Amino acid sequence: MNGKNLARRTTAAFAIGATATLVFAGTAGADPQSDGIQDLRKAAANSEANSAAVDVLAGSPLVTTNIASSFGLFAFTSPTLGCGPGVPITLTGASASSGGDLKAGQIRFQASPRVSGVAKGSGLTAVWVNTSTGASGIAPIDGVTEFGTPSLSKVVDSGPGNVAAALFGTVTYADATCVVLPTVGMFTVAAPAAPAK
Repeated sequence: MNGKNLARRTTAAFAIGATATLVFAGTAGADPQSDGIQDLRKAAANSEANSAAVDVLAGSPLVTTNIASSFGLFAFTSPTLGCGPGVPITLTGASASSGGDLKAGQIRFQASPRVSGVAKGSGLTAVWVNTSTGASGIAPIDGVTEFGTPSLSKVVDSGPGNVAAALFGTVTYADATCVVLPTVGMFTVAAPAAPAK
């Protein structure tokens, strides 16, 4: 095993270990309103009229605009090094979202370095484990925009459940390569909604 692979594995192991101690971080998909609708469906199951009322409420823009997409931040902004001679240290914010335009059981990881300019390349990686199911993966953050530039985001099929994740790596700009130190978070990806009765 060469030194570069050992450093990556050590960083990933550190990040996942740190994630386990930070289960209080922001959530993606753990929305009390969504849980409340599911509870209402159960409570209304024995009454056709009550079930119809819950369906109307669940389909209302007042509810769906709030529960259609859930968003959560990683536990802390990541110190970011080497972004240029005038900016030796900056920060990168990272977040995750589920719902909205994503399929059930998917989560989108995204990063936002505080650097001016358009990214030319992404060496970012998300390491994740679904602690509810045991599913896990290592996902390069290699999404691209409609213009062919790095979007610094990636959609992952994590499945529903609690997802612990670490995000770290590099972002390349025209005149520098930024090194993003690991940040960690815990997110909840919602299960598919129960069909309306």
